[in-house]
Amino acid sequence: MLGSYTYAKMISGGLISNIAWMSTLASQLYNGYQDGKFDRNAEKSVDPTDIPQAFVVSYVYKFPLGRGNTFALNNSILNAVFGNWSMSGVFTADGGNPLMITGANNFLAERPNSTGQSAKLAHPSVNEWFNPAVFVNPPIYQYGNVGRTLGNVRGPGLTNFDFAMLKDFHVTEKFSIQFRAESFNVANITNLGLPNATFVPGTNGLNASGSFGTITSAYDPRSIQFGLKLLW
Repeated sequence: MLGSYTYAKMISGGLISNIAWMSTLASQLYNGYQDGKFDRNAEKSVDPTDIPQAFVVSYVYKFPLGRGNTFALNNSILNAVFGNWSMSGVFTADGGNPLMITGANNFLAERPNSTGQSAKLAHPSVNEWFNPAVFVNPPIYQYGNVGRTLGNVRGPGLTNFDFAMLKDFHVTEKFSIQFRAESFNVANITNLGLPNATFVPGTNGLNASGSFGTITSAYDPRSIQFGLKLLW
């Protein structure tokens, strides 16, 4: 068994962090600067790939039943059914990534202005993950003052448990076949995707998009697969 807990904070001033290529979030990152094109300090913020806390436990256990194990099964039928099984699993729980608010309509800005209020909600939901009313369109030809990320407003975290059962069938002294039954997200936990973070200003400068701040996607539900693997 292997377990780890990470408590961290990543701050960057560049476009994409050096480790962003490892994350599926990398394909969703905001691809551009606003007022930091020639001054990265102007874009300094919590990195889009930052995960504040992460807890991971993985394990492998081989059952002591079957020929060659602690509790031998000399009966061929019993050994074929109950012998040489093992199981493995990975449990992951981590916090969400900071949100990246984009969108403005003033011929220059790529992000809106903040009214000075926090967008964080005490009880976020899929219909309103953050408060969309705290953003406003910047004046014509002025940069918005919202940072590259919202450090105090994050997307949903992730809780996932993968599980597998494996059995080895010895064909010869050198060769064996491994049967694998694997389930991803075995608990069928609903892990929500990121909320819509695209601000669309109306004629009054406030948000006019009904989907701004809502969540309409989720990660994959439970999936099960079977396979055979040749070992030698």
